[in-house]
Amino acid sequence: STMIVKLLFNRQVLEFFFFIVSAARVRAQTTCSSSLLVQNVNNQSGLIQSSVGTSYSSYMSCGWTITSDAKLELAFVGPFQTESNADFVYVYDGRSSSARLIGRFSGSSRPATIVSSSNQLHVRFTSDGSYQYYGFKAVYRGMCFAQLRPCIN
Repeated sequence: STMIVKLLFNRQVLEFFFFIVSAARVRAQTTCSSSLLVQNVNNQSGLIQSSVGTSYSSYMSCGWTITSDAKLELAFVGPFQTESNADFVYVYDGRSSSARLIGRFSGSSRPATIVSSSNQLHVRFTSDGSYQYYGFKAVYRGMCFAQLRPCIN
């Protein structure tokens, strides 16, 4: 009977762990063109980008708000290139630009991966009228609770 109890306990722990691992879902919205936000079908990750072509537009002011059931990871991928000290990517630890600023990024140095302290991130991109470059692409995904590991299905 000890063996049966142990098996049942292990099964409950596994079921609980599976619930935690599969629970994180992400939702995102943008104030700009819907083409600048690509949500994956399983709602566990997605892509935000400053353009779909080779360069972003002038006078951009775009926001992306990402919400999850868990913490969020934002990883910049590929080239990162904005007009230095003129065009900026801002990342905020919350749902709007009034939240704590995690970082302000400009130029050609790709930012390190960011993990939120809450279940929301807000990204803002602004450009002026002079030079337009490649911009940025960033992948977001839910991080599974205390382990801070990518969620799996």
